[in-house]
Amino acid sequence: MPAMPFTANPVHVRRLIEGALDAADPARLVERSIDAARAPTRILAVGKAARGMMRGALGAMGSTRARAVRGIVIEPGGRDQSPADDRIQVFTVDHPLPTVRNIRATEAARKMVQCLTAEDHLLCLISGGASAALTLPAEGLSLDHIAGVTDALLRAGASIDELNTVRKHCERLKGGRLASLASPARITALLISDVIGDRPDVIASGPVSPDPTTCADAIAVLSAHGLIEQCPAVAHHVGLGAAGQIDETPKPGDPVFDRVRTRIIASNATALARCRRVAQEMGLGVLGWEEGVTGSADALGRRIGRLARAMPSMGEPPSCWIVGGETAVALGSATGSGGPCQEIALAAAIELDGTDNVAVAAFSTDGVDGPTDAAGAIATGHTARRAGTLGLDPRGALDRHDSHAFFDRVGGLIRTGATGTNVNDLVFVLAYPPSAAKGAG
Repeated sequence: MPAMPFTANPVHVRRLIEGALDAADPARLVERSIDAARAPTRILAVGKAARGMMRGALGAMGSTRARAVRGIVIEPGGRDQSPADDRIQVFTVDHPLPTVRNIRATEAARKMVQCLTAEDHLLCLISGGASAALTLPAEGLSLDHIAGVTDALLRAGASIDELNTVRKHCERLKGGRLASLASPARITALLISDVIGDRPDVIASGPVSPDPTTCADAIAVLSAHGLIEQCPAVAHHVGLGAAGQIDETPKPGDPVFDRVRTRIIASNATALARCRRVAQEMGLGVLGWEEGVTGSADALGRRIGRLARAMPSMGEPPSCWIVGGETAVALGSATGSGGPCQEIALAAAIELDGTDNVAVAAFSTDGVDGPTDAAGAIATGHTARRAGTLGLDPRGALDRHDSHAFFDRVGGLIRTGATGTNVNDLVFVLAYPPSAAKGAG
């Protein structure tokens, strides 16, 4: 991690991030959660934590039982790696927009699960990024249609609930359809949640969970974001479903789910709780925390910036305020580069301008904030001032949603690389007395 500019203590930020990632360690979480006596015959691991979750599963079963298992890992990322075990196929796919690689990987998963019998036990290990990773268009739709509607919804600032409502009704394995395909096998699903509220039907678009949404709901999402004409093939497809001309997703009460057991083993809330403990262990006064924050990244950053300005008068520093959640950036036609966490930090920097001894660090736990190489950014009361000396306009950068380029020049980007897990985002507000401020730059 780069040195913290200006007033924040880099040790504090580093240890808070490390605490969050430790709470979401996929291998350890899965290893603790598996009943070795009920070992699976097949394992499907999908998402940003897929490789670590698979490692934990095989470790929990021990070498003897693991030798009888066959499985597939589908992991978003920019690198291809050979499988460590010839019984486990590893596919590297793309995110957030699916490509042909995603289709090939999902076809392999489909072939594995459709052959299962009542004697089989399928272990599904699901984590953030699995919706894009597990992509197989419904009949009549193409990869371009799925990628196009996904991109359009993301650019419109749609929530993850809205995005996955549409995807569940346009694909073959989402919305409980994987469970239907694997029936009559027994299924255990272990989930690392990247969804605020931790709803299994929303996490990864609920491949083994009953779907309470309908094709009519999908139409409503497209309509709300003005995308009916922009995505005509998808709108037509879900319209057929709403008219009863194609099958709906399996709903709550469907007997196919009688043999499915689901457990959430980590979430944003568990990471936030760990960060609170870490802060206290470092001697920081935890003045407050917020869970489940959603909405606009810009709006949250401004609010957090105002909160940070007031913090020195709220209690004895050094102190902190911790926020967990998942915000969005409505790009529209903007061409800037960044992500929600960097936008939070930029909006906070504008509010903090001229304030001494406070800092805001916004961090995406998967290590990838938007389509950039940064996990987030750090802003202080000096950030906007330094931008001015470089001829940069913070407000203009915010309007263009160009937070990455801004912090790349001003300083303050958090770069961790892909972390191999994902439990949404965390924001740390830190306030220091002048004698405790370190890392000045």
